[in-house]
Amino acid sequence: MHISQKSRTFALIMRNSIIILLLTLCFAGCGKQPAEQGSVPAGNKYAEGFTLTETDSSVIVEVF
Repeated sequence: MHISQKSRTFALIMRNSIIILLLTLCFAGCGKQPAEQGSVPAGNKYAEGFTLTETDSSVIVEVF
């Protein structure tokens, strides 16, 4: 089976576009989000290695 040069070029462009999109999504999710105003630490008696912070609309889990 013979693949034309246009098909190879298109496949290469699509592969590179997908790689760039995935890298962009990965790096967009990086970075520390600031805690919302009025957040309070949530209680935790038994587990270790993380902290819970409750806000008005969510719970923030920080794992270390």
